[in-house]
Amino acid sequence: MVDAQVGGDDFVAGRAVRTFPLDQQWDASTKYWKYGFSGSIGNYVVRVDPFQLRFNFVGVVAGKFRWQIVLPYKNVPSSGAGNAAGLKDIVNPDYQNAQGAWSYVWHRKAMQVLVADATPVNPEMPFSARNFGGRWQFVMDNLGADKNGQPIENKRRNKGQFIGDFKQAVRPQYTELCQPIFHLREPSCLIVVAPCNPNPGYPTQTYTSDPVDCSGNRIVD
Repeated sequence: MVDAQVGGDDFVAGRAVRTFPLDQQWDASTKYWKYGFSGSIGNYVVRVDPFQLRFNFVGVVAGKFRWQIVLPYKNVPSSGAGNAAGLKDIVNPDYQNAQGAWSYVWHRKAMQVLVADATPVNPEMPFSARNFGGRWQFVMDNLGADKNGQPIENKRRNKGQFIGDFKQAVRPQYTELCQPIFHLREPSCLIVVAPCNPNPGYPTQTYTSDPVDCSGNRIVD
């Protein structure tokens, strides 16, 4: 099961049956956090999705219930550098308070992620292995426009930018094994539990370590 951080914590904390048969099938069951998992609910292993798809109910539009997606971050003006205001992203409180979300009962056979081949170009050249860092190059043409909307000229060929190309694809396999669940949600509520005993106040205490002066006392046998 793929769920958000709060939802996964709520389930594992005791709001669902806690049994661990699936975890116990692994040799490294005590270190399952290495696989990105964060708990279990019954026979399901829970993995946290930090950017869960969340929605808010907009209303009924043309006879259909409409939910609008809420993004986890939003852009706001920043102070900028050199008196030039810019943009920065902050956590979107609407995302934290969103009332609808997708959670998934996932299976590893649902789809296959295809990445670049990491095998060496030639078996006799192990140092020439491909990597997943992308193909980068420095380009000096078609640099876009400046702040005035004019094309950036580069007659001296001393301006440019780095661009990277990556290859990745997803191949559907047994999509019926992936079950999305649209459900209501809310942030965790902080419940204040008052103590049973009344507040005794702050009692008077002495923390001195000086002994009592007994030089004037005499012991008579």
